[in-house]
Amino acid sequence: MAFVRLCSKMKRLIGLSLVVSMFVSSTAVANAKPLTPETVHNRIVKLGAGNWVWIQESNGITLHGVVTNIGLNAFGLQRYNDPASVTTIAYSAVVSMRTPISGKTALAIVGVFMGAAVGGAFALHHEYEIHKNDVPPTPTLP
Repeated sequence: MAFVRLCSKMKRLIGLSLVVSMFVSSTAVANAKPLTPETVHNRIVKLGAGNWVWIQESNGITLHGVVTNIGLNAFGLQRYNDPASVTTIAYSAVVSMRTPISGKTALAIVGVFMGAAVGGAFALHHEYEIHKNDVPPTPTLP
């Protein structure tokens, strides 16, 4: 009976967390600031040449590839599907931009999943220890 109660509580907690995450993501998109050329330049310089970046231009074209060179008004992007040429992109033409996750972020994600696994293992072990004597013994066969 306790396991059913635990499952019920987990379903409610998961549902609540999904609702909260949807609300937070929708407000984050609504409050997003447009990128200025200075912001794009600073983010590209911080990222550095030789790293992956995903950008969307003001004309609707989405490009992703490796940053090859960084200039004052534009940067070069070597697209993954066209390694022979470099596309020059002006900072003012970039509407949105994504970069790969950092090592710290990846480590935090792995840590959260490992913590959840250890917590779940402790909860299951606790339930097992509480209900260990409730299970009837297995009959022995002659």
